[in-house]
Amino acid sequence: MIQDDLAAASKATDPYGILLPAGRSLLITRGMDSGDPDIVFRNFEEHFVNTGLVGEEFRPLLLRALGHVQGWKEALQTVNGESARLLDRIKLLISMLDANLKFHPPEKDASQQNPINKLPAKEAASEKAHGLDLRGVRCPINFVKAKLKLEGLAVGETLELVLDDGPPIQNVPASFKAEGQEISSMTQTGDGHWRVNIRKMHL
Repeated sequence: MIQDDLAAASKATDPYGILLPAGRSLLITRGMDSGDPDIVFRNFEEHFVNTGLVGEEFRPLLLRALGHVQGWKEALQTVNGESARLLDRIKLLISMLDANLKFHPPEKDASQQNPINKLPAKEAASEKAHGLDLRGVRCPINFVKAKLKLEGLAVGETLELVLDDGPPIQNVPASFKAEGQEISSMTQTGDGHWRVNIRKMHL
């Protein structure tokens, strides 16, 4: 999904056609997939500009993109160069994405605490719970959401997921098992869903 969005952004010839799929490609790493441009641009600003992953110099570009979505059609007429630079930045960050869905830009000192890998405060607060309802969430977004949730738990703690029957129950537990986490139980609820307990075995 990320590569498809990046390919679409790279082929686009207008700023809006670049910015929408490029922004959506990064949001996928945070378990978000939206077809609503307003949601894409607002969440991109919150999760990437506000956290320092994307530079402040791109904030005016995102505001223009929001203006374009809301009817200001001339908002993006003179930002071709800025759109291309943001796309280049996004491609670089995607290339620095590790297996734990964290970014490691080369200009950051790995020995220092990196604020870009912190969840926003309202999202971090929800990490206290050890359960996650993923009914209606399609693959692979359900796995990304579960992976981010598990990341907030200590080794040895258990995360209980509620998954749909079909591809979700077929793919999500298998993906965690392939990463070395323990699937301690899988129980069918009888209403087309499953409860899956995943024990965190390593960071």
